[in-house]
Amino acid sequence: MAAVIGVVGPPDIVDAVAPHCDQYDGVTAMSLDYADEAEAPAIVEAQTENVAGWLFTGIGPYTRADRAGVLDRPAVYLPYTREALQLALIGLLRSGQPIDRLSVDTMSHNAVERCLGRAGVATDHVRVLPYRPELGPNDYAEFHRRARTGESGTTHAITCVPAVHEQLRRELPAIRLHPTRHAIRSTLRHLVLSMEEAALGHAQIVLGLIETSAGTSAVLRHITELSGCPGQRADGTFIVVTTRGRLAGATGDFTGLPLLERLAGVSSRVHIGFGLGRTAAEAEHHARRAVIRSRRVAPVAAVFSRRNDADLILAEITPAADPRPHTIDRLSQQSGISAATLTTIRDLDLRDSPLTAGELARRLGLQTRSARRILAKLEGAGLAERTGEAAGGARGRPATFYRILAP
Repeated sequence: MAAVIGVVGPPDIVDAVAPHCDQYDGVTAMSLDYADEAEAPAIVEAQTENVAGWLFTGIGPYTRADRAGVLDRPAVYLPYTREALQLALIGLLRSGQPIDRLSVDTMSHNAVERCLGRAGVATDHVRVLPYRPELGPNDYAEFHRRARTGESGTTHAITCVPAVHEQLRRELPAIRLHPTRHAIRSTLRHLVLSMEEAALGHAQIVLGLIETSAGTSAVLRHITELSGCPGQRADGTFIVVTTRGRLAGATGDFTGLPLLERLAGVSSRVHIGFGLGRTAAEAEHHARRAVIRSRRVAPVAAVFSRRNDADLILAEITPAADPRPHTIDRLSQQSGISAATLTTIRDLDLRDSPLTAGELARRLGLQTRSARRILAKLEGAGLAERTGEAAGGARGRPATFYRILAP
């Protein structure tokens, strides 16, 4: 059964955000839009039994739901980052408008100043009102109106609040920021992982399989930091049973594995696979998948595998003489896409002409949703890039064109 993410916000942003949930296997979106963010707590309360996690399109509705005490499962909100502000500034510059007299709401002083500072723009006449829970749309709208008065008045109002933009757009030049694709993807990834951890509850079992040619005593001496009771199978594979927290501590929150370097000192071949699961059987299943992936990565490598996500390379050590060509297996590990699918894409020779998810779906004989997920994974692995969007005409979000760079 698919895990449901409730996407809460104004209709246009919900429509833009919800399709990103399709990039994750076993995850689907429930679009829950409102006319006023004050409706957010009631929406959450009414749908809380139908969702596994909440994705709010801004800090405002998230805070209202949080303060109302109706959030009892993983919940995140989309941040309005410096990148979103940069896009607005670029738009002003392209139309010949000044960008040194602005009023900006919701974002922090530091974020605004750093964004303008990197562009070499003085901030003497830039006014900022950061998010404060006690303020509503009327308060932010009045802030922008006041900032526009006087000799040093602002020329444009930049808001992150749809209701503020609606108030101001007929009174003064107003720009409404939207969350960037990068912010959406990174926030959604964090939410999916939080949902996975919540589903696992306290039974976050991690099982590790270690394949190496080193002697038993040498291996056991190094792996006790992960488990007080490591074991060894008849085929020589070492088994480690531990917890997610203990593995996170040994890997710097899954950013490296010093243990691998120590084992590499006693063996030229070390393959480690860690699997996370609700049960020992599920953890072992993921560990087997992880150790198979580790064999494809390098002679010495460690991989962490879990539900609903691409395998994570914890560490790898490759001999200096190995040129590491981008083989299909290597690209499969890098992108999380099956080698068979990558081989088909290569054989179709799609690198010269940009295409949409719909076109890729027709070429591969898949559903558009699956093709969209493949393109997102290719992009995340640096194997594809966005080249633009289709012209308007169709209802909803315009189709995105991608250029496939490999295999």
